[in-house]
Amino acid sequence: NLLDIIFERRQAWTVSELLSDRPFGDEFDFVGVVIQVVAALRASSPMCVFAADKNRDILCIRFWSNSQITYLKPGQCFVASNLMLSRNPQFPGNRSVSVTADTRSDLTSFSTSGHSSRYPDMFSQVYSLS
Repeated sequence: NLLDIIFERRQAWTVSELLSDRPFGDEFDFVGVVIQVVAALRASSPMCVFAADKNRDILCIRFWSNSQITYLKPGQCFVASNLMLSRNPQFPGNRSVSVTADTRSDLTSFSTSGHSSRYPDMFSQVYSLS
């Protein structure tokens, strides 16, 4: 089937999967729980959300636009779609983070509802961590 060749099924990636493999085009979905929200240090710096996946591994998500981060709070579960794996990770002073992703204001979306999620099973696993 030709569609199988060009279409890559969407899946939510864990941090350990991101460490061992790379998603096609460096674009991936993630299901996690917010651990900490860190404000930008300067106007040219991103805001960061540190989130744990179902295995309690930590991902740093950098927000270059404030419009998407306003409703994410510590302890909140979410599904992020279309994150971009960062090739230039920067998280000074935080050695527990091994993977960084960037949001794209035109493509990245967030949902805090497990019912509307594409990944209800993974969402419920993460929800049990919060």
